[in-house]
Amino acid sequence: ASLSITNTQSTAFSVTTSNSAKPASLAVEVSQIAKSQRLISTAFASKTASLGVAAPFDLSLDDANGQQTLTVTTATPEGIAKAINASTANTGLSAQWLKTGQGYQLVVTGKTGSANAYALNAGPLEPISVNSAPQLDQTGDFVAASASGASAVELSYSSGGQTQNISLTRNEQGQWVLPSGFTLPNDASQFSTNATRSLFGPLQSAQDARFSIDGVEMASDRNEVTDAVEGVTINLYTSTQGAAKVDIARQSSAIRDNLNALVKSFNEFQDSVKVLQDAGSKVETYGGALRNDSLTRRIQSQIRDFFTQDAKPAGEYIKAARDVGLSLDRFGKLSLDENKLNQALDEHYDEVVLMFTANKNDKSLYSKSDAGLAGGAVRSLDQMLRSTSLIEQQSNNETKKIDGYKSQLEKLQSQMDRLLERYMNQFTIMDNIVGSSNSTRQSLKNSLQQLSGNNNN
Repeated sequence: ASLSITNTQSTAFSVTTSNSAKPASLAVEVSQIAKSQRLISTAFASKTASLGVAAPFDLSLDDANGQQTLTVTTATPEGIAKAINASTANTGLSAQWLKTGQGYQLVVTGKTGSANAYALNAGPLEPISVNSAPQLDQTGDFVAASASGASAVELSYSSGGQTQNISLTRNEQGQWVLPSGFTLPNDASQFSTNATRSLFGPLQSAQDARFSIDGVEMASDRNEVTDAVEGVTINLYTSTQGAAKVDIARQSSAIRDNLNALVKSFNEFQDSVKVLQDAGSKVETYGGALRNDSLTRRIQSQIRDFFTQDAKPAGEYIKAARDVGLSLDRFGKLSLDENKLNQALDEHYDEVVLMFTANKNDKSLYSKSDAGLAGGAVRSLDQMLRSTSLIEQQSNNETKKIDGYKSQLEKLQSQMDRLLERYMNQFTIMDNIVGSSNSTRQSLKNSLQQLSGNNNN
């Protein structure tokens, strides 16, 4: 649609429209964008380092679709990356390497949206012991200081002559503490801890995008929002600073400018055709070049039909170019009544768009479905200009004729050259004969004069 868009916070989100969009003024506020869950692996010295297990082995993936297994055929970190990327079409997960200060770490990224959270277990590689077990600090509730990189800490102690184990939980300060409501027995002693971590640790949690339009709260599992406002696509980049104002307005001036440009181009075409068909034209080279040419008249008629025939499809009030102010006079000149155009845009804007475009963008030139006046015109012009078109065929035929004429002229020139050569030879012979005759005549004259002189003596 011919709509203009203004957005007061274009760095936070962008807005695009389709033909079904309507003019509107919207208040858009983005509180958070959609994110994908991301896991990061422990650091490896190299991508091809041995994992110390036999291949093949399976990774276990748990997500909203249930449990899946990803088979790793090479027991290296790169083998894990390849297994994940080979299953992207089914799992939505992708793996990418980062080279950090600790070595090579693999980042696994899922689809955006909270419903696409997942758990990835590395099978025989789980769990990995953390070298530095946390120190114990028994002050009231049993507390273990933070275990760097640990994802689980288990406390072992002796009670009643037996070894007992209890999994600790991590508090907000990152310390591992006894589970809420659990109390150690009075005879508990011989405390020790075992800290482990998974091959993959958390890097980013999955979340939905949350935003509001005109105060109505909405959520989306993607940052490309296509179903909130009809015909409007909103791409979210970051949170807004309060509500942004989005104005979607009709570009009537752009339509008017485009139609005026069309009128100018059509009339220039008509003027050119007139020169080509006018036998009395004084225009050098091209004047009258296509006089009495039936194909030129046929093309001219087809292009004129664009502005006189009803479009397909058409609305109830706007059916053809004449309904938006385009008209041809008796001399074949096209003009635009801007008052009539403005009235059509004000009262039946959707039908104007339908008449010109059939409410479709990027219509295929080879489609047989209705494409509106503009789409139909583009399709017809394309057919006229194709390599199999009548224009191309006639152009090729005329080119062949020109080549034939050139060949004939070359033959005629060759004949003229031979004829000239013959005449020149004949002229040379005749010139020699005349010269010889003149010489003989002079000799005879001299002889007769000598005889006459002798007789006088």
